[in-house]
Amino acid sequence: MKVLKILGLIIIVCSFILVGTPIKYNCLELNIIITLIGTMVMLYKIAIKKEKLINKKIDIVVLVFCISPLIPLIFKSYSNLEDTIILLIKNISIYSIYYIVKQIIIKNEENKKIFINTIIASGVILAIIGIEELTCGIIYENLKIIGIPHVMNIEHRMFSSLGYANSFAIIMAIDILLCLNRFKEHKIIYGILIIIFGTCLILTYSRGVLIMFTILYLLYLFLIKRNTIKLKYIIMLMIIILLFIIFYIIGINLDVPLEIFKNGESNNQIRRNILNVGKNKEYTFVFDIQAKSSFINTKNYTITIREENKYYDKIEEHKIEIGNEKGKKEIKFTTSSETVDIVIFFNSSSKKFQQGLTINSLQINGEKFPLNYAYLPVKLVEKIQSISSTQKSSWERGVYFIDSLKIIRNNIFFGTGGRGWLYNYEDVQSYYYESTESHSFISQTFIETGIIGFISLMTIILYSIRQILSKKEKISEIDIAFILLTLHSFIDFNISFYCIMVLWITLFAIITTKNNNNEKNLIKDSKETLSYLIGIIIILVNIIGIVLGISVYKIRNDKEKIINNIEHEISSKDYNEVINNVLLYKNYEDKYDIYKDLMFVDYSLVDYKNLEKIYNELKNTKIIVNTTQNVLRNELIRENINNLK
Repeated sequence: MKVLKILGLIIIVCSFILVGTPIKYNCLELNIIITLIGTMVMLYKIAIKKEKLINKKIDIVVLVFCISPLIPLIFKSYSNLEDTIILLIKNISIYSIYYIVKQIIIKNEENKKIFINTIIASGVILAIIGIEELTCGIIYENLKIIGIPHVMNIEHRMFSSLGYANSFAIIMAIDILLCLNRFKEHKIIYGILIIIFGTCLILTYSRGVLIMFTILYLLYLFLIKRNTIKLKYIIMLMIIILLFIIFYIIGINLDVPLEIFKNGESNNQIRRNILNVGKNKEYTFVFDIQAKSSFINTKNYTITIREENKYYDKIEEHKIEIGNEKGKKEIKFTTSSETVDIVIFFNSSSKKFQQGLTINSLQINGEKFPLNYAYLPVKLVEKIQSISSTQKSSWERGVYFIDSLKIIRNNIFFGTGGRGWLYNYEDVQSYYYESTESHSFISQTFIETGIIGFISLMTIILYSIRQILSKKEKISEIDIAFILLTLHSFIDFNISFYCIMVLWITLFAIITTKNNNNEKNLIKDSKETLSYLIGIIIILVNIIGIVLGISVYKIRNDKEKIINNIEHEISSKDYNEVINNVLLYKNYEDKYDIYKDLMFVDYSLVDYKNLEKIYNELKNTKIIVNTTQNVLRNELIRENINNLK
């Protein structure tokens, strides 16, 4: 049991380190290893210990959910074979984790504490990476060594190795709740961790997580723990919230000049958002500036005011150029009937000449508008001010859900396989947008695995709620953590991250598993034969998953070699060879990763015959729609062909 316990803890920590992001699936090797470990444990239990692998009906439901990607494989309804196999092996490995965690808890319920502390320790690792990413960035930039892609942090939000702030925020919120659960045992240690996790949570600027976490925890305190928690702690919490509100109100009125583009600064563009502006309204922007440049006669800086509609599309831009000067600059314009937001961009055309641009103040229609705050992060202020159902990030989730229903309607029984949303959303979208995820665990599951996967998932969720509400002991912070993660996953793609999927299934096992002496076996003895038969099926599915996983691993390695060859030719500017390499693999099922490197090709240096070949190939091939492919297929190639003709 000690070996099994150690393996379980290692698996959780490794999943958090490797992450497994929707940006790049880098956990296939870990999935195969976990499934192999799970298979060996199951074989030992069923062959040596003569124990059943299925003890409760919910175990069957979890099993059905985890192997549901087999349905699109069997009925060949998948959109992409490779991604469907990857989803299957990922889910099978999740079932292995579920089984191992349950076995450890069944033997000794005190082991729940070990898993909770392991999740907290894993969160500390992510927090350290998140802090380092926003400061030095040296470790973060080198995470690609273990397969984690480098993601540009253009919004300056903390997102750690996940590359997505909202999902990192939910992990920090979960860790805060788990620390609160353990707080009485080691107040100093867990108190410090709560401060670290809380700081990281705030720096993600994730409105949804912050609001949901606050509401759930306050409800928990007032409705569940009001008779057990000391009144002074509730008062302290309310005082902290009140002080934060007061600090925010004071902070937004204490602004300082915006100083940008100093020597050696790497970022050559700064942006500020003005939300909910008036339509068909006259605006006068007055900037009090001081600009310095090493090249006297060059207007090195540009201030651009962009009008955007509700889709964040550009409607109109208004610009002024600035050189070595000091004083006030004015921009006047009237917004269009579609203008919803205004974005101000500050640009430097040359880092070599820049010596600093200072915006002492900005007045909009005679009223002061702060561009920089003395004590508050600008991003935090913008996020709070943009809490509104009229913002795109809010209402667009509803659009994703409606478009998800369109895909589900066409694939309700058998699903579309792994990453089904990605391969089908462009066919049903009501307007042009880009989204690799449906932003909902529920709809994503329904899209990928059909009605069986959906029903099994909903059964798991309803069962967990029933278990939480029917417990003899009071609801704990661990239960609230599971509810928070599940609820937020309804409106975001958290569980597309492997580490969060591991977190979700581990919390589920913790809150629904008790020591053998305390719970009834819901599989009757008369059905033992069926239970053993299901156990054998589980092992066979695991073995199939391992074989398929190894096959996909080989395919992915071959594809990596293709991509490396193409990127090598791009770096050597042998663009004709790039085209030849791409065309060699035009029948490759997953063209996305191979074709996306074409955006770096200088098509003016490509021979006409090759240009015509790649144009014909792309225009007749369905490629995942995004800005890169649209520019490539619809503009660059066509334009160059017309020029050559």
